Amino acid sequence: MEERIISEYLSKVMKKAFGEVLGRSILKKQIEDLNIQEDEVSERELRKLSDNIYRATQDMGEEKAEEVRDKILEATKLVGTQEESWKAEIAKGDAKREMSEWGSAKDHYMTALEEFEGEEEEKADIYRKLGSVLQRTEEYELGEEYFDKAADIAGDAGKVANCLEGKSGTLWRQGKHREALETAKKGMEELDEMPTVSRNQERKKKEYQAMICRSIGNIYLDLNEKDKSIEYCKKAIDLYEDLDKKGNAGVVHNNLARVYEDFEEYDKAIENYDKAVSLCKESGNRFMSGWSMFNYASVLCEEGKPGDALEYCQKAEKIMDEFNHKLGQSRVKCMKGKAYKEKGLYDKAEEFFDESLDLLEGTQTTDYIEITKLEYARMLEERGEVDRAMDELERAKDIHGDKEETITSERVKDFLDRLE
Repeated sequence: MEERIISEYLSKVMKKAFGEVLGRSILKKQIEDLNIQEDEVSERELRKLSDNIYRATQDMGEEKAEEVRDKILEATKLVGTQEESWKAEIAKGDAKREMSEWGSAKDHYMTALEEFEGEEEEKADIYRKLGSVLQRTEEYELGEEYFDKAADIAGDAGKVANCLEGKSGTLWRQGKHREALETAKKGMEELDEMPTVSRNQERKKKEYQAMICRSIGNIYLDLNEKDKSIEYCKKAIDLYEDLDKKGNAGVVHNNLARVYEDFEEYDKAIENYDKAVSLCKESGNRFMSGWSMFNYASVLCEEGKPGDALEYCQKAEKIMDEFNHKLGQSRVKCMKGKAYKEKGLYDKAEEFFDESLDLLEGTQTTDYIEITKLEYARMLEERGEVDRAMDELERAKDIHGDKEETITSERVKDFLDRLE
């Protein structure tokens, strides 16, 4: 059983890091070079494999190479038998979580709790992991419960802050933005009590601070509070730069660019999307470089440069296809629709908006559905089909429901009011 999990785990780690084709190719070559039999892999062989893959991928970005090496080393916990079965269940849960098999990960963590014989802080770690998995399975209230349980017994101020950041994310996903903001800020307050005697403690504290600042910046953007969103995004960027985490800084530059774009400061948006793409590429975070590219395309459309936007869409589409990422593919389609609308090619634009919504069908990503329908409605109104535009806006309103207002939901309402 463990050997099969290891094989699947290694494949998923490589796919998530480098895309399906390239990731599989790198893994296959290194396994063949080391003459490893995946159904009988040893801890020593996994360590060799992690080193070889690290060396083979360094040129693609040091940060990503280090991250992949560390994830492969995590698979050593799955090798052989462990004295305590609950620890084996945690190792399996961790592997399944990395593989995005959320239901299976949840089952392993639940079994670990049933068989648990460790210390309170070890139990807190299981609770925290369960909270993150339950967020993915959209069992939000139960996820909040486990994050609270984890925070109550975590002990260490940094770990408590980590739990509160997780709970904040769960609240944010439910549209409870004010509660999410309050929870994230409590996490930041907890960090005031975190000791920084050693260099490692100081670094860990900055990592937690950066993570929470990044989350708060996103929440403030949704709440339409521009200055606060910019403030916290910049704080996160400064912390990640101080930690020399270029990929993370690139991700937050992408978030900051979104703030400037939403408030129509397009020059600043372009500047930050440029940094996002550059830093993500340099760090080896190919996926986020692609994500930043289709966001970049959006602001280029606003600047009246649909041709340039389509070039970025093509690059982003290639990356999203390599990762087979449905949400990313949907966002590229939406941006293509926006670009063709700017070109006045409305039939082509409608084709891409429809494809974007098809990819989102059955998902719980309501915020992205709202954004796509808003762009679709803008195209229909421009083409003179006001009734159809209003229908799309009404559907967007229904999808948002009674959740707290966001910058997108307010724009949907304002546009609908104007058309009516």
